[in-house]
Amino acid sequence: MFQWIFESAIPALFPKDALDRMQLFLTDGDVKMYDAFDQCREKHYPNAIHGLCLHHLLQKKKKMIGFPYQTHTIVV
Repeated sequence: MFQWIFESAIPALFPKDALDRMQLFLTDGDVKMYDAFDQCREKHYPNAIHGLCLHHLLQKKKKMIGFPYQTHTIVV
């Protein structure tokens, strides 16, 4: 799925010069997404580096350890 997105869908939606200008690509640390992007980076995203989004990494860790506290206040 991610391979198709990075190899076909995104290059079809954006012109080549836009992909060449891309400098940073953030993901949430999903291994399948990470590997899929790294496999096609040289071909479609030559100037991009792959970064990990700290917010999503922390949210995943909170779910994994069962963090009991709500981080957002809900106002009714």
